[in-house]
This record gives sequence, structure tokens and C-alpha cells, in this order.
Amino acid sequence: MDEYISQMEQEFENKEEFGKELILRNCLRSFLIQIQRRKKEFESSSEQLPELPDEKRLQLVKFVNLINENYKKGFTISEYAGLLHISSRSLSELTHQLLNKTPSQMIQERLILEAQRMLLYSNLNINQIGYRLGFDDASYFVKYFKKHTNISPSEFRKSVQLQKNF
Repeated sequence: MDEYISQMEQEFENKEEFGKELILRNCLRSFLIQIQRRKKEFESSSEQLPELPDEKRLQLVKFVNLINENYKKGFTISEYAGLLHISSRSLSELTHQLLNKTPSQMIQERLILEAQRMLLYSNLNINQIGYRLGFDDASYFVKYFKKHTNISPSEFRKSVQLQKNF
């Protein structure tokens, strides 16, 4: 979402008038579509959550927010748990109860989502994306991405570009 806002700000400040309005409209349209998708995901996932005390739901929301703020930093599960003032085991039980996922899976999913977004919407090369996501070794980023998506970052980018052309 931040990337859409950033692109709109850059385009708004761009001195070139040709196509400016069209680009801004398309960025805004894409931004609103993403908001709608996230709203639907949130509504469907909250309907599936088991009845648990509000405190546990609040902890989960805090954990998700912490992931969104820190996923590039490579925090461990115990570091996230410490920020929530609970044990790693309690965090694991919480995510398993509510989402049937491990905390690691949630962090990995967020990292992969951001990698995919950057591959689609930025002109950065794969090494630059890996470094921006906190990977010290670009080749490890490629392996990590492929392990979690069954496709390399370059193959992912090419497949999406092919779909756009059709």
C-alpha cells in the first residue's frame, strides 16, 4: 500500500504533464482495489476465527502489526514474543489457535508478499530487492523465494509480465 502512495506522490510531483492524470487515476484505482481485497480478506478471516477472548485477538492483531513493521529486520520469534510481553510458546499457541499457522509461517508469508509486490511494481533488480528485504546474500533470497513459492523471482516476474501482455 505504501508503494502505491509513494508512486502517486512521485507522479504528482513530476513536472511532465503528459499522461500524469492517467497514471494518477490508475495508481489510485489499483490502490483502492488493494484496499477492497484486504477488506474482504479481513472480513472472511475474522468470520473464521474461533471465539476467543478479546485479549487474544488483540494480541494477534498486535503481532500482525509488528510483522508489518519489522519483517525486513529478521526478528526471531522470541524477539516478537518479547515485544508482545509473552513467551514464544504462547505466541505459537495463539497463532495456531486463531489461524492454524506458526509465527514463522506468518512472517514468511509477509516477506514473500512484499517480495512479490516489489517484483511486480518496482524496477529494482532481484539482488536489490533481496537486500531491501533484509537478505545479506542475494542468492539466499532467490533460494528462499523459490522454496516458498516454487518459482524463482525472475520466473515470477516474467510470468506476470507475460500475463500483462495477453
